[in-house]
Amino acid sequence: MIQKEGLAKGGSWNDLPEDSELNDYQIYDGPSVTIGFRWVMEVIEK
Repeated sequence: MIQKEGLAKGGSWNDLPEDSELNDYQIYDGPSVTIGFRWVMEVIEK
């Protein structure tokens, strides 16, 4: 989801890999099981 209301960038678990690139977007008008935030954590071992 991006700042512009109604647009989500990238893809979801339900999309094919070729439809899940950063430049792709989806239009939405309400809650969806395929659109949301994905948390990322970088683990640095010393």
